[in-house]
Amino acid sequence: MKVQDVQSLNAMLRSLPCPEDYRPELCIDTFHHPYIELSEKIVLPSVNLISIEPGQAERVLRNVIDHAPAFVSDCNVLPESRPRRESNQLHLVRAHTLSATRPMAVQYLYIFKISMEYLGGAQPDEIRSPARQGISPEVLTNRIYFHARLVPVREIRLEGDCIVDFEPLRLRDALFQNKSVGQGPGDKWSTALFDAVDFSELNARFTDMFAFGADREQNKIFYPLLIEYLTLTMNLVYPHFKLVTRLVPYFDECLQSILRQGDLQSVSDETRRFFQKYLTGFEHRRHEARSGNPHWQLTQYPSADISV
Repeated sequence: MKVQDVQSLNAMLRSLPCPEDYRPELCIDTFHHPYIELSEKIVLPSVNLISIEPGQAERVLRNVIDHAPAFVSDCNVLPESRPRRESNQLHLVRAHTLSATRPMAVQYLYIFKISMEYLGGAQPDEIRSPARQGISPEVLTNRIYFHARLVPVREIRLEGDCIVDFEPLRLRDALFQNKSVGQGPGDKWSTALFDAVDFSELNARFTDMFAFGADREQNKIFYPLLIEYLTLTMNLVYPHFKLVTRLVPYFDECLQSILRQGDLQSVSDETRRFFQKYLTGFEHRRHEARSGNPHWQLTQYPSADISV
């Protein structure tokens, strides 16, 4: 889409309600893909998976606005997904900027990725129109699949007041200073520039670092810290506007420490307590989806007004 195509979509996202008591039913599927489970069925429209059209994007967006406004308030639609290979997702972004007086000025971009394909295995009577080449089917579903990230960025590019692109803050030295399985750090970095790389070892290491010794057994169904965009990001399964805003300064303090010295030894006691409380605030129970695959329902997750 072009910038002029997303202007009306962006207007839909301005100043949406963000009640602190918004507590949706959140689940994670077999592939560790989070989704909102609704109490009613919605229509997931048929869309062009190569290049979504504005009218199709509006229908996708309306479902999220109606059922999860606190996750997308004050975002704007990215005209083109980043990376481009994620063209089957609609990307919504929002900038979070902290004081420029910090030792290393870093901006943060919240990215909410809406899956435009149904990932749950629709029954025949739920398919309203079949898939065609490059076109997703239209289905009835009670799920909204998404991914949400908080990403440190070097630059945010604007056209008017619309975010159109960004440059992530790539953290080669901080991310690859430890030995990688089967490859040297330099080799792994070079590979990651062009191909998908398994970062699970690094994801686990950084998540353990941010737990500051707290037992995080209950959130091992997902990594709260992820290597994505060749940087360290937060993987948010409850991306309430107020919680994301609360997370930013604490995440920034940790990132500043990693940039300076490669560890979290210098972060404040308050930041340690915050992440201990945040990362141990998830509880889940396993249940079987109708497909027979194991899914996990989050029975507890941190509140939007988490405090330490």
